[in-house]
Amino acid sequence: MSDAKAKKIRTSMGLVETMWMCLMPASNLSFWALLLSGVVDFRTTLMLIAGFYVAWALKKVVGGDKNEKGHLSYGILLVGAVLDLWYLEMLGVLAVAGSIAFVLNMLGFWPLPKLAYVTNKTILWAVVFKSYLLSMLAQMIFVGYTIYKSAVVS
Repeated sequence: MSDAKAKKIRTSMGLVETMWMCLMPASNLSFWALLLSGVVDFRTTLMLIAGFYVAWALKKVVGGDKNEKGHLSYGILLVGAVLDLWYLEMLGVLAVAGSIAFVLNMLGFWPLPKLAYVTNKTILWAVVFKSYLLSMLAQMIFVGYTIYKSAVVS
């Protein structure tokens, strides 16, 4: 941003906003731990991941976010996991990964100050959000590979 058109970027967030921001890495790291540890079987982990993100997306939709569509893509993954249908799980993974890739393509190359300004958040939030999206995309690639390996290759 040029000095002549310097835009004010928030430097702090309220408690509720900070809680939601912290939930991004906390949820993602928790699901990575479940996926990699084997403490919970893979299908149950898929149900937990998809169920959580369906609920999160629906909360945003009910809150008025007309752009939120995560309940649809994660919903496909959830139904596939509940019904134990690998091809529906894979369709859900592709839908989730595709939507994450779409958002990353749109916002991923924006400088952090621009992302913070446009979303009316802080620079810290922008860093957390970009990291979260990249980790979620990696998670879906890992999940897709695991489904492929267990259902198609074996």
